[in-house]
Amino acid sequence: MVYAEEKDPQNFERLKSLVLGSIITTILKRDNFNIDMKLSRLKIYLDTNVVISLLGYDDPSGHKAAVELIKLLQQSGCELYIFSFTKDEVTRLLNAFIQWGSEYPAEAPVNSLFVYLNKLGLSAQDIQIIINNLDRKFQELGLLIDHNFDTTITPENAPELETLSGYKTYSRPSGLLHDISALFSIRKLRRGSVSILERSTAIFLTQDSRLYQYNYENWGHKINQPKTVPEAIKRDFLISLLWLKQPQTASDLPIHNIIAGCKANLLASKATWDRFLREVGKQKSAGTISEDDISDLISNNETKLLLTDMEHGKVTDSDLTRIIPQVVSDEHEKRKKIQTATKDQTDEINRTKSDIEDLLGNSASTLKQAQELYRFNAAMVEETELRITKNVVFAVKWSLSLLILVVLCVGTYFAYRYRLFTIPKNSNPISYLSLPGCLVVYSSVLSALTKKNFIPKSVADKLPQNFNPAEWRIRLESLITQRIIIYRKSRTPIISAQQQINSQIEAPR
Repeated sequence: MVYAEEKDPQNFERLKSLVLGSIITTILKRDNFNIDMKLSRLKIYLDTNVVISLLGYDDPSGHKAAVELIKLLQQSGCELYIFSFTKDEVTRLLNAFIQWGSEYPAEAPVNSLFVYLNKLGLSAQDIQIIINNLDRKFQELGLLIDHNFDTTITPENAPELETLSGYKTYSRPSGLLHDISALFSIRKLRRGSVSILERSTAIFLTQDSRLYQYNYENWGHKINQPKTVPEAIKRDFLISLLWLKQPQTASDLPIHNIIAGCKANLLASKATWDRFLREVGKQKSAGTISEDDISDLISNNETKLLLTDMEHGKVTDSDLTRIIPQVVSDEHEKRKKIQTATKDQTDEINRTKSDIEDLLGNSASTLKQAQELYRFNAAMVEETELRITKNVVFAVKWSLSLLILVVLCVGTYFAYRYRLFTIPKNSNPISYLSLPGCLVVYSSVLSALTKKNFIPKSVADKLPQNFNPAEWRIRLESLITQRIIIYRKSRTPIISAQQQINSQIEAPR
């Protein structure tokens, strides 16, 4: 129903129609029901459980329903009260939390004030502040405190205490006395039996179904004719009645109240939890279970089912002696399986991690090898480029040198052919160089130009140690220049004589 309200509005409306239809059917079965009769001037005394919900120390859905109910009652003209001994019981419960609250952890599946206070994370100091401010809080909520009644045990109510303890088997004597005192106080306020709730002067509003059952069955309301109104009225019934009288104002109040009731019914009562704790304490003292086992028991799903069976009387205290060790044993087996599964999973994770690390290591090694190979290839490429460059330069130099050599050889040939090297007498001895000697000189020049040794080794060995090819190139150039000048000078007389002969021949013409 909670899911439908939040996630599925269409189905929520259908459920709401069914619930409200059931409420209408239940209320209309009352012989004395009058929809037009108002609840004004009705004094409504709140039980401790209603006050706790109203203060907010309850499930959020229960608190919401309680606040909505109080507002509607106030709008209807009802007067809201609490007995002074009800305030005392609220104070006693808050003080008890300081001492015993640790036995009701927030995760315990128990419908108890102590559990909800632990969920809120309240400390002992916080509880004391709450107690000191109770009067102011009641005033803010519009609740009046009635100091005209007390919880004294009298001959009239003493027998009823024993009867009520049969309905509320595990309740504390102080709680039983509070409930009996409240019922007798309402009877005094009514001054007799009443058959119409709207005219009953006062009612005791409670969420305790066992108290209502006791009141209805043992105070004559079940057999009276006409039917009379019990002193204790369940909150569920009053909410349904309010909705029928004010359907527009209280449209969702019955649904919220049912949700709160369903959640509360899924949890064990404080009395059932106390029974469970007593047996757990015995098992711990006997050494059957440990402190860790108790922690596991609180959060165990089997414990929740066990508490439900205890709540409905399916499990007795003697059964607990056998069941609790079995639940602990099952929890141990479950924990071992979980530990084994966790260990296997951890081992698998470690193996996977190791494989990944190995893979990363291999990848790093491969990357390093690739980097080294890249550097080697880069060095090889650079060396190859340098070698190619040197070879190209060498080829160019060789080609140029060969070209120069060819030109020199051809020049030498034509120099001899046309007597450019006519050697006069008494000239420099170097002028008697033959063609092979010129080739040696040319080789020396090439060596100077190309920085390569073109002089044959057999010739080089016979040259002076201080032989300088560059010097010989200069001397060769000078020699060639000198011989060209001599040649021109020696040819000048011949040209002059030839010109004279030519002129004499051409004269007679």
